[in-house]
Amino acid sequence: MLASSARIAVWPKIPAFCPHCGAIFGSGIEVGSQVRSLTLSGNKAGCPVCGEWGDIPDGVFDVTDGVLEVLSAPAVTRERLEGLRDILQSAHHGSIAAPEAVEQLERAAPELVDPFLNRLKRDPAALASIRQ
Repeated sequence: MLASSARIAVWPKIPAFCPHCGAIFGSGIEVGSQVRSLTLSGNKAGCPVCGEWGDIPDGVFDVTDGVLEVLSAPAVTRERLEGLRDILQSAHHGSIAAPEAVEQLERAAPELVDPFLNRLKRDPAALASIRQ
């Protein structure tokens, strides 16, 4: 299911995931367009939605022209980035409807996205907010 290396557009900020409210947001770690072997471990970022601490994925990454490539990471990091990317891109491009996106997100990373999914269930238009 996982490609040899997960890739997601991130420039200029590395994403963070809030385990409290489910927000996905720019972590504040800004990267250039050409970064090699960026190592992240145990980093946190303040969630702009709820104010709690969000998790910045652990791993070793390359960034080329704003695309983050996972070189080495715990399975949960790779799964979160790759799985969320694919589902959200499909929903954004209209390949799948918001309710189907919600179901897929629940299966892909329930511990990460439960609060985010609850928001989507109440307001499917909230999906557009993840693009920022």
